[in-house]
Amino acid sequence: MSEKRGQWEKLSSKVLHKNPFYSLVEDKVIKPDGSSGIYNVIEGINAVYIVALDEADNVYLIGQHRYTNNNYSIEVPCGHIDKGETPLQAAKRELTEETGLVATSWKSLGVIYPSNGIVCGQHHVFIARGLAETDDNDQAEEGITKTYKVKFTEAMAMVKNRKISGSDVIASLTLAALELGL
Repeated sequence: MSEKRGQWEKLSSKVLHKNPFYSLVEDKVIKPDGSSGIYNVIEGINAVYIVALDEADNVYLIGQHRYTNNNYSIEVPCGHIDKGETPLQAAKRELTEETGLVATSWKSLGVIYPSNGIVCGQHHVFIARGLAETDDNDQAEEGITKTYKVKFTEAMAMVKNRKISGSDVIASLTLAALELGL
């Protein structure tokens, strides 16, 4: 089957909204069926997700209220990649900001594409090991109300029981489970 078949053709783009984190873009397109249309895309949401594991394979999770869905969310540490940062630099910064931890060992598990029907951005997933606590964190500023330290298998049970429901967090934990051979 031809990869060209089913593709979209962009005719023009217009930025509808822009802020430091993302842009909302309206594209005029030719759809795969040949008809014309409009496709709205959120651009520039590049982020990191960190599965922080101690020597006993406990994973560190955070809890916070998420404004967007008005719910309490249990997540792995995560956040935006700032301009000029590499994904690894952002991961190190976010781990410390959200948990107060630093890590001596980092492994990239790859990239996931969140909501790839409307979002143009990459989310880099890392495993962090060799953890040590610091006095440095921005939990209050970030709205983080609790840090959890649970067995990795318990974190996966939290996914199964829908206590962890964010798709990027589920994907990050799944990649880590595959890496760990679970």
